[in-house]
Amino acid sequence: MKRLILTTFFAYLFAGLSAQTIGCQLATINDGKHHTETEPIVKRYNNILNQLDSKYIETKDRIGDMLTVAKRELANDGLSEPLINIMEGINLLNDKYTTNKKFADNVTLYIILRHKGHSHSASIQNMQMLLNAGSMDEIMKEMGLR
Repeated sequence: MKRLILTTFFAYLFAGLSAQTIGCQLATINDGKHHTETEPIVKRYNNILNQLDSKYIETKDRIGDMLTVAKRELANDGLSEPLINIMEGINLLNDKYTTNKKFADNVTLYIILRHKGHSHSASIQNMQMLLNAGSMDEIMKEMGLR
């Protein structure tokens, strides 16, 4: 009986999360508390997610997955950065040399820079300096990631 109750609870929880927008799910994951679609922070997440979706080749679902992994990777180093900050920072990057822009490349580079001890703003600034000099493909090749 206890197992049935737990299974029902997790099925209910999963159904509830899957009915939410990706932005609402990200806000919930980030804060560790339930959010509703009408909250300003959820609208902010959805807005920036729409911008990222139009800029990068990955889907919103995939971007959300990568952000969740990024949060876990940062936590493994004892670092914490609100997902909205990572999203907004990457969204502000001006990448004029890359044709098929991949969110995965940007979030990977961000995590690497944070692993090396850079702050959030320093990581975004360094990413922009690198992008001013060449494409993300060239950057990833130089770093041995391609």
